[in-house]
Amino acid sequence: FANPWQLNVLYLLTVSNVYDCSNNTQTQTAQFALPDTAAPGDVLINEILFNPFTGGYDFIEIYNASQKIIDLKSLLIARYDLATDTVDQLYPVILTSTLLLPGNYLVLTENTGDILSKYPLTIAGNLCKIINMPTLNDDAGKVALLNYQQKVIDVFRYSDDFHYPLITDVEGISLERISLKQATQDSSNWQSAAKTVGFATPGYKNSQTIEHSSSNTTITVNPQIFSPDEDGYNDVLSIEYTLNEPGMVANVTVFDSRGRLVQYLARNTLMAESTTLYWNGINTDNQKAPIGIYIIYSELFNTKGDVSKYKNTAVVAGKL
Repeated sequence: FANPWQLNVLYLLTVSNVYDCSNNTQTQTAQFALPDTAAPGDVLINEILFNPFTGGYDFIEIYNASQKIIDLKSLLIARYDLATDTVDQLYPVILTSTLLLPGNYLVLTENTGDILSKYPLTIAGNLCKIINMPTLNDDAGKVALLNYQQKVIDVFRYSDDFHYPLITDVEGISLERISLKQATQDSSNWQSAAKTVGFATPGYKNSQTIEHSSSNTTITVNPQIFSPDEDGYNDVLSIEYTLNEPGMVANVTVFDSRGRLVQYLARNTLMAESTTLYWNGINTDNQKAPIGIYIIYSELFNTKGDVSKYKNTAVVAGKL
């Protein structure tokens, strides 16, 4: 070739006019790259499930936070022995060359089918079945990601104390990294995955990630007037929350214009940064709410005891 291949450039190879035995022709393409060596901070531990449901499997999600193209074959996963502070159970992530592109997620687990069955929102294409997974204790442990030179790229000493303190049973709930810029070992940088996403986000953006610059929580009700009459038009009310901090718990209740309870939409629910709740116009007696104005009353509180209260209105419309 006229020019040498460059590191961290994704190339596209196209092969045209390929004939089979029946004289059919086709064009085939494939991507390739010269991968770079992962350095500390390039690939981060982004989410971890160390206390799965009974009979379930652990997973570790990694994220390429660099602009490098990394060959997964060059990465190693290991457990740290807490007693001796030495690497234990050192295993290759994968045995064949596979590229991890910048900004991509990858979930490492011994049983991809188990993760898909328990967390239906999982991005299947970002799951990676590995032959050997380091043993992750259910209460605390230390896991590390290394390059082929056995230089530590990222390390996380996890603990069940990092979970949201009001959750009494953390089985099946993952720990999510809040900020990619904040230190991995900062305990305040980890939070339980939100209930509203099924308590884990394997293969995609964490539910507790805070990226927006707004300092205020916003709540949007849409449509302002809805008609739950099953005609396919504005049958459901959506209440969209954009929160200004992770680990927020919500109580959301619908009242009528006279202050009478109509329906509970959330009760002590651990929310994601962006969450949408829905109301189909049905009350607690499983009957359609009458035409009128309704109050969507939201209480949001954090572990510090801070409580924020919001009132939004919506109108139930119908044919007279």
